[in-house]
Amino acid sequence: MNKNKKKSIRKRILNHLLGLLLVFLISFLISYGFAGPSLLKSGHTFIVNISFGVVIGISFWKGNEFLGRYTGHKFAWSENPKKAYLKSIVILLGYGLLVGSVYPTLFYKFVLKLSIIKHLHILISLALLSVIADYIIISIFFSKKILYYWQKSIENEERLKRENIIAQYETLKNQVNPHFLFNSLNTISTLISKNLDVADMFIKQLSEVYRYVLEFKDKEVVDIKTELKFIDSYLYLQKIRFGDNLEIKNRIKTGDFYIAPLTIQILVENAIKHNVISDDKPLKIELFSQESYIVIENNLQKKKIIESKEKIGLNNIRSRYEVLSDKPVIIEESDNKFTVKIPVIYSSKYDHTSNRG
Repeated sequence: MNKNKKKSIRKRILNHLLGLLLVFLISFLISYGFAGPSLLKSGHTFIVNISFGVVIGISFWKGNEFLGRYTGHKFAWSENPKKAYLKSIVILLGYGLLVGSVYPTLFYKFVLKLSIIKHLHILISLALLSVIADYIIISIFFSKKILYYWQKSIENEERLKRENIIAQYETLKNQVNPHFLFNSLNTISTLISKNLDVADMFIKQLSEVYRYVLEFKDKEVVDIKTELKFIDSYLYLQKIRFGDNLEIKNRIKTGDFYIAPLTIQILVENAIKHNVISDDKPLKIELFSQESYIVIENNLQKKKIIESKEKIGLNNIRSRYEVLSDKPVIIEESDNKFTVKIPVIYSSKYDHTSNRG
């Protein structure tokens, strides 16, 4: 057994001993409050009353501990802390009322053999006192929990902002770097002399790409229909540039779900950037839906000289989705295929994002 494990076991034992001591002290104070000095006149009276208090105290302690863990897993604290808190408080106060009313009733009837009716006022007082004490304890516990999720939410928001800024920078850098502009202008120049209609369409699609980046650069997510409109424009430019050497099949199904903006574009750009594209080795990229994922897949024919920082885009997407989704980004690579699976996002939290056009 390693040192850390031993330390953890000692800490748990100490916490339990302190808990039992606290339960005993609270039981003594409550029993003394109801029985007065007569509590200490008889050993039997003392043991019976304290035992009763300890049983209730442990029931509250362990019961609330179990229900606290249950509600923590059952309810969506990270998405809606207020709603989760209200549901949890109802369950825990209901449990507190049950313990605070049933135990004293059984104790008075079967241990003390006293009339329930005659001592109803005491039983009601015990039940109310139990609920009040329970509420104070669980309020302290849940206040810490809400504070934790609030801080986590702020951290995630700041982290997502940083990741979005990186994504925006990388995308803008890819789109406005001299190499991209040279290729785009060269393509336009060639098209003007051959086909004015295609040249006009190329310019329109190029403007759509820039407009999308500028318009949605600050969004956490966009609906899939909006993202796919942008992707159509982007893919059009790439098809004009590479012709039949680039084969792209887009079978992504639309629906009421969201995706982080520029995700698909970054992955397609990575595939084009890091793989050979030629008459002999056409690059084949497939975009399709698979259960709750969007899949971007390409045949693998890596360039011998790969540009530096090739994993920035993938790492950025991973980091963004750690904040946006409970599901991970899946990256798979075989000898002849590279696949990235992006989880789609279903959440009313993002219903405020608007469609363009």
